[in-house]
Amino acid sequence: MSSPDSSPTQSVADSPTPPSLILYGVLVIASVGLIAIAFGPVSQDWSGILQNLATEIFGAVLILILVERRLRASEISQLRGLTRRTHHTLLSIIRPDIRFALAYTRIVEQHLESVTSAVYLVRPRLGGLLDEHPNGFILLSPPGGGKSTLVRQIVARQANLVIDAPAEAAVPVLVQMYHWMEGGPIENLKRAIRQYYPISERTFRKLLKRGRLLCVFDGLDEFADQNHAARELEHFRLAYPYVPMIVTTRPYVTTHQLNLPTVEIPPLSNEEARALREILSELESK
Repeated sequence: MSSPDSSPTQSVADSPTPPSLILYGVLVIASVGLIAIAFGPVSQDWSGILQNLATEIFGAVLILILVERRLRASEISQLRGLTRRTHHTLLSIIRPDIRFALAYTRIVEQHLESVTSAVYLVRPRLGGLLDEHPNGFILLSPPGGGKSTLVRQIVARQANLVIDAPAEAAVPVLVQMYHWMEGGPIENLKRAIRQYYPISERTFRKLLKRGRLLCVFDGLDEFADQNHAARELEHFRLAYPYVPMIVTTRPYVTTHQLNLPTVEIPPLSNEEARALREILSELESK
């Protein structure tokens, strides 16, 4: 999880000033001069001492140059981070939608970290689904196939994108269909957001009209009237075609009216099933 440095300006200001190129040049010239003297009319003992000294000076210069480059790279990275944070801070003062996006996604990110299931299976072949389907998709999986875990990963990843680019990235909103209350998708989206952070009607509508919400409806199969819910979601999608939407459900639920690409989570491999059994066994023993 990304978190701003507590005092980036202090670390940059307090870092030691690296030696100048003139000093490096003087040290290199001195080492060359010592080598020249060493091969001149001096005793053999002094010649060895001077050569060793010249080698040590030259090596020290190389080390200083490498260290300075690393210091400067670190300072540049810190300055870039400071510039980005300052830019975000100014935007959040000027624009309420940016202020909301940053505050809300940070809370969501912390919440997802606290409730992450111990039963976590890494399935990298499914990691870029939103990149492949930027307008959204329907995620199909049998019971226990991992669809809820996967959409939480997508929401967490999107939250990180919002924190890095609060003026561009879509704010993720996760709606659990078994918590669906009266009203349509819009009312339930606002309820899901306000569980974590207050949002004004104006800010909500602004984000919605600009396609700045990633709407995740998890568990369509858990809704009592699935056909009605699917029609509601399709009306919402048609009204806001630029809003990306993800819907998860079991394969037997009819979803053709949603007119979204379908992605089916493959069954667990033998290795994943074995890992799952071991994790469950450990949890039961605790």
